[in-house]
Amino acid sequence: MRVKFEFAFAMSMAMRYVPTLAQEAYSIMDAQKARGVELDKGNPIRRIRNIVPIIVPLIIVSIRRALSIAESMESRGFGACEKRTYMDRLRFRKGDWVVVLVSVLVLAFVLYIRLFVALPEWMLWSLPL
Repeated sequence: MRVKFEFAFAMSMAMRYVPTLAQEAYSIMDAQKARGVELDKGNPIRRIRNIVPIIVPLIIVSIRRALSIAESMESRGFGACEKRTYMDRLRFRKGDWVVVLVSVLVLAFVLYIRLFVALPEWMLWSLPL
């Protein structure tokens, strides 16, 4: 898609973070309800004031999580060089082709046995339908 890796990474992190943020918000709301904060009662201004005990801990948790992610990205060298590098470029080698060929032959043999060879009577009762 020719999207820069940094942009794609930021978008995937944001999409991954939304459910986590919602889960944190629900747990904070449950904790505040347990402490007696009434979130659903009162006039609109009162409801907005009751959101503050939820927003402040949510912001603090979000900042802590963002700092933790930033530290781990920095320790792994994210963005250290302009072009991404890979430790080892994977290619199909002779051994890989041998494994593929043997697997296809075994599959063909098993299908041939299953479809064209009559099994003895004592083996039929143990086979699934």
